Amino acid sequence: MPMTTKTKLTVVVGALVLVLAALATVKVITFPSPCQLLKCQFKESVVISVRMQGGECVIAKPEQITTKREHALTWTIKGSCDNHTVSVEKFTFVKDGRPLDPTEELTKEAKAEDGQKIKARVKDNDNAAPDGKYTYQVLVRIDGQPVDGDPAGELLICPEWPCG
Repeated sequence: MPMTTKTKLTVVVGALVLVLAALATVKVITFPSPCQLLKCQFKESVVISVRMQGGECVIAKPEQITTKREHALTWTIKGSCDNHTVSVEKFTFVKDGRPLDPTEELTKEAKAEDGQKIKARVKDNDNAAPDGKYTYQVLVRIDGQPVDGDPAGELLICPEWPCG
């Protein structure tokens, strides 16, 4: 009995699946992770929005940062407050509540002017930057003195996206 086109296609696809499974088993090829297939992205650059309101510099809470060890982080100032500076500091590891700054090479502060940047890099060691959730303060100062009511930001360090 001759093979139909459908039967031939089934045999070819079955053989291809067996070859791919064999190659994957002996590590000749690797399949991408679900994250790579879905084009998952860490969010490592966020905006700190500042504006003058009633004679005071007001900041909106920044978006959550998701990253992994050794990655660079950037906070970009949007808006302006004359004679003010903005800093990112007072990191706390949420799991146990201890003060712990998982960053290094931190630009301590920037002028509260549109386009200014605060940059840091997440430390490369699990003891210095354990995976998990951190909070931090976005502080505004005028003449070096902190202004009350600054919002807390969130930073998640995780080995693979999605964090959680």
